[in-house]
Amino acid sequence: MRWKLYDAKGDRELVSADELTFSLKGPGLAQIDLEAGDLPSAPVAAAEHLLRIGFAGSLAGAATASARGAALGLEAGADGRLDYWFAASGQDLFASAAADGLRNLPSPFSLASINGAAGQGLQGLQLTMAASGKASVSIEYSIFDGGAHISTSIGTSAGIEIAASYQASRQFELSAWRQAQGSEKIAVQIKRGRGREINSSVGLGVQLDIARAAEQVREKVIEPHLGRYEGVYEKFKPYLSPGTLLEQQCNEALSQAAERLSEDAQLQSALRLALGQEVDAAQLQREIAARLVNWFNGGVGIYSRATSAELPQNAAARLGDLLPTGLPQRVRDKIDSEVRGLIESLQEKLKEAVQQRADTASGALVTELGELNQRVKDAIDGASDSLDKAFAGAREALAEIDERIHSIVAKLEEAAARKIKLRILSTEKILREREVSMRLDLDGSSESARDFYHSLVSGNLDALEELMQSPVAGVEIIEGSASELFGRTYTTGTELSLLGLSLGASSIVDSNVQIQKDAAGNIAIQSRLEVKRILDGIREVQSAGFVSHLNLDLLKRSRSLPLNLTVTQEDERLELDELDDFLCSLADSGLLSPKARANALELYHSWQESAGNRHIDARVEVLLQIDGERLDNLLDYAGSRSEDDMIADVLAALQQYGVFGESSVDRACSSVRAYSRKYRYYNNPVDLFAAFNVGMRSGDRPLKGRRAFFDQPFADTGAHPAVSSVDSRGLRNARAIHFHAKSWVLLMRKLHEIYNMDAGTANAQQMERHNELMAFCLHRWLKVKQLFLFLPDDQVSARTIAFMGLLVRAANPLSDYPLTIAMDLAGDDSEPRLFS
Repeated sequence: MRWKLYDAKGDRELVSADELTFSLKGPGLAQIDLEAGDLPSAPVAAAEHLLRIGFAGSLAGAATASARGAALGLEAGADGRLDYWFAASGQDLFASAAADGLRNLPSPFSLASINGAAGQGLQGLQLTMAASGKASVSIEYSIFDGGAHISTSIGTSAGIEIAASYQASRQFELSAWRQAQGSEKIAVQIKRGRGREINSSVGLGVQLDIARAAEQVREKVIEPHLGRYEGVYEKFKPYLSPGTLLEQQCNEALSQAAERLSEDAQLQSALRLALGQEVDAAQLQREIAARLVNWFNGGVGIYSRATSAELPQNAAARLGDLLPTGLPQRVRDKIDSEVRGLIESLQEKLKEAVQQRADTASGALVTELGELNQRVKDAIDGASDSLDKAFAGAREALAEIDERIHSIVAKLEEAAARKIKLRILSTEKILREREVSMRLDLDGSSESARDFYHSLVSGNLDALEELMQSPVAGVEIIEGSASELFGRTYTTGTELSLLGLSLGASSIVDSNVQIQKDAAGNIAIQSRLEVKRILDGIREVQSAGFVSHLNLDLLKRSRSLPLNLTVTQEDERLELDELDDFLCSLADSGLLSPKARANALELYHSWQESAGNRHIDARVEVLLQIDGERLDNLLDYAGSRSEDDMIADVLAALQQYGVFGESSVDRACSSVRAYSRKYRYYNNPVDLFAAFNVGMRSGDRPLKGRRAFFDQPFADTGAHPAVSSVDSRGLRNARAIHFHAKSWVLLMRKLHEIYNMDAGTANAQQMERHNELMAFCLHRWLKVKQLFLFLPDDQVSARTIAFMGLLVRAANPLSDYPLTIAMDLAGDDSEPRLFS
C-alpha cells in the first residue's frame, strides 16, 4: 500500500520587469509505503516473513534573478528514504502487523531506540539521504562603450566579466540490524560523503568594431574595380561555357531530335531504362540537352575539341555506354545515328558562333582584360592566332580576377561581422571530496558505544577516522575505509580574435591529491601535478608541459614518482623545414640523437609521398621521461646536493643552452653589486646569487604558489636588501637568473620531500600547497618561444631546453641521448611512431 502525502510540481514567476526577473521552481514528493513479503536491499536479520514500512520524500527548488549586466541562480534539492523491516507471523493479518510495526518505530539516530525496537520484532533499518545545492552569480560591467572620439571608422568597447559558482553535496547511508536473537550486538554499516566544487573566472575584454572601416574600404577600393570587372565578365561569359551558349541558340535542333526519338516506342523505352525513370518528350529533351551541355563545357581545349571531326563519334559512343547491355543492336544503331546527326548540326552552329566572335575574343575583349590585369595580357598574348590558346588563357586569368576580387569582399564582410576581440581570462576550479565507509558491531548496552553512534550520525566524519587510530569501548571495526580528494585547476590566458583568426597564449595548472586509508592501517596516496604552457597560433599549436605523479602505498611498500617533460608541435600544415627547425635546436643541444632526428625527417618524407598535394596535419612530441634508475639518481641529487652546487648547475645550464650569455651574467652581477654595498664583496656569481634577496613585485606572475615562493628562505638572504627594482637591464637579468636558480632548488627539495614523506602523517591540503609551489617554480622554466605576439616559433625555447638539460644532469641517465620523438598524423588511430 502507498499513500502519497504530497506530490506537486510548480513553476512560478514571481517578479518580471524590464530590469529584473525572478522566478521560482519547487517540485516535491512525500509518501508512505507498507509492503508485505519485501526482499530487503539492505542486510537484515533472517526472518521468514517480513513487513516493510517505508517513508520517502524529495524536495527541489530553483530560483533565478537577473538584471541588466548581472544574473543570480540558486538551486537546491534533497531526497531521503527510511525503511524498517519487521518480522511478522504468517498467520497475522496485514493491517494488524502494520499497526504493530508503526507503534514500534525507532529513531534511526539513537542506538538505544534501535536496540529497544529489536526486542519488538525489528529486523533492520536503512536510511539514505542526499542533498545538494548550487549558487551562481555572473556580472558584466562595461568600462566604456564608444569610439567616435577615437575614430569615425572603428568602434571600441571594453568590459569586465566576473562569474562564480559554489556547489555542495552531502550523502548519508545507514543500515542497522540485530546480529542474532537475544544478542545486544547491533551491526551498523554507514557511509558518509561530502563534496564541494567552486568555480570562478575573471575576464577583461576589449573589442574593436571595424564594420564601418570595412564598408569604407569596399566603397572606395573594391566597388569601382568590381563594377568594371563585372562589365567585362558579362561580355566574356558566353565563351566560358560554349555548351550553355549552344543550348540557348540550338533549342530548335534539340527539340526536333527529342521529338524523333520520342516517336519510336522501342527507343524511348530504352532511354527510359538508361535514365532510370519514366520520361515524356519534354523531359527527354531536357535530359539530352543537359548531357550534351556538360559534354561541351568539360575538358581542355574546349573549342578545338568541340569543332573536331571526332566529336560526333565520341559523343555517340559516350551515350551508348549508358544504355542497358541487353538493348538490341538495331535500337543502338538508331540512337547512334540520331546522336551523330544532332552533334553535327550543333557543330555547324558552334562554328558560326565562334567565327562571329573570333575578332572580339582576340581583339577588344582581350584588350579590356589586359588593362585589368597584367597577367591576363601575358597569358593571352598572341591569342588571335589560336582560339584555343586565347580562350584557355582568358579563362585562367578571368578566374583569378574573380577569385581575388570576390575573396577580398567576402573577407571584409566576414571581418566586419567577427570584429577584433582581445580577452584576458583567469579561471579556477576547486574540488573537495571526502568519504568514509565502515562496517561496525556496536554493543547496544554500552554508553560509550551509544555516544559514539550519536556523534557519528550527527555528521562527525572525523569520529570514524579517529576510530581507526584509537578504539572505543563497545565498538568493533569489521571493515572500513576513508578517502579524501583535493583538486585544483586554474588557467590564465590571453586570446586575440582578428579577422576570423583566433590566437592565444595560456598557462594551465592541474593539481590532484587523493589519500585513502582503511581499517587495517594501509594508506595509499596519489598526487598528480601537470603544468603546461601553450601558444595557439594560426593552424598550429606549440606547448611545453611537465607532469609528476606520486604513487605511495604503505601496505605494498611501494613508492613511485615518474616525471615527464614534453614539448609538442601540432600543425595542420606541417612543412619539412618547420619539423627540422623544431628538432634542430634539441639535436644541437646534445639531448636528442641525430639518428632519431634523421628518422623523423624520413618519416615526414613518406607522409609527403602519400599525401600528394594535400597538407600534412601532424603532431610531433619530444619526451623526456624520468623513472626507475633515472628517478633514483635525481632524488639522490635533490636530497644530497648543496644549495650552492645547485645554483652553479643552473648558471652553467643557462649559459650552455643560450638562455643568458656570459656577458649578460657578468652585467647582472655588476648591477647587483652597484645596487648595494652589501653585495659588493661577492666576486663569485654563485655566492652572489645565493645571497641575492629578491623582493616581490606586482609584475611577478600572479599564479598560485607565488606567496609560498617568496616566503621560502633561500640561502642567507635576510641580511641583504631586497632587490625589486628593474631600472636597468642588468637588474632585470639578475632577477631572472635568481628566479631560475631558486625555482630549481625549491623544485628539487619539494620532489625529495613528498617522495620521502611519512604516509601516516600525510595531509592532502599540505600536499596541495606543495603542488602549488612546484607549479610556480615550473612556470619559470617552461616556455614556448614566440615568433610574434601569439605566433609560436618553430624552434623550442632555450629556457625549456636548459630545464631538460638540468633534469638530465641530475638524473645521470645511462643513455647519451635521453629524448624520444613521437610522431603521428591527425585522424590516424594507429600508435605514434617513436624514435630515440
